[in-house]
Amino acid sequence: MGLTTLQGFARAGARAGQRILIHAGSGGIGTFAVQYARYLGLHVTTTTSSKNVDFVKSLGADRVIAYDRENYLEQDGDYDIVYDTLGGAFTVDAFKVVKRGGVVISLSGPPDRDFARREGAGWLVRVAVWLMGRKVYAASAKAGAGYCWFFTEANGDQLHDIATLVDSGAIKPVIDREFAFEQLPAALSYLEGGRARGKVVLKVR
Repeated sequence: MGLTTLQGFARAGARAGQRILIHAGSGGIGTFAVQYARYLGLHVTTTTSSKNVDFVKSLGADRVIAYDRENYLEQDGDYDIVYDTLGGAFTVDAFKVVKRGGVVISLSGPPDRDFARREGAGWLVRVAVWLMGRKVYAASAKAGAGYCWFFTEANGDQLHDIATLVDSGAIKPVIDREFAFEQLPAALSYLEGGRARGKVVLKVR
């Protein structure tokens, strides 16, 4: 969650004063992203269920949209960055609220146009990538906004930066539940329920 967020925000060129929408602010990635965005000085809007509104506010969100009470698409949009952690229709809809010149960073949407080139893929893969993402590419072009999808990469320096943020108290890791290794099926079932606050930890020893 930490490396993913640092690398995603870097690709988006996130900087103080910008407005960001982070989906699923109470989830494993969202709880880190909300705190990191706040640390960078961004104005943070996030979505979550109504029962988690106060919890996400305590992480530093400036505005929280309870998806079971209101539609974020009907609220004030014009975000510099949309951090899409959900995929599906949320990826395409992100371009309805991102400002022209802004960027949608997706963790769950289709590969972006540069993916095949970055990976040195052949023409067949390039065509497949285009077919998977054509709706997103069209929405991106219409909105005049960028779209980025990426694999998280190992980075020791960034891990050190994350450890420094945690040690200083700027970011507090949120752990929902811990499961013993032999409870793996129960842990997966719990995760699939989509109601975890923060990360679910599997204890190997």
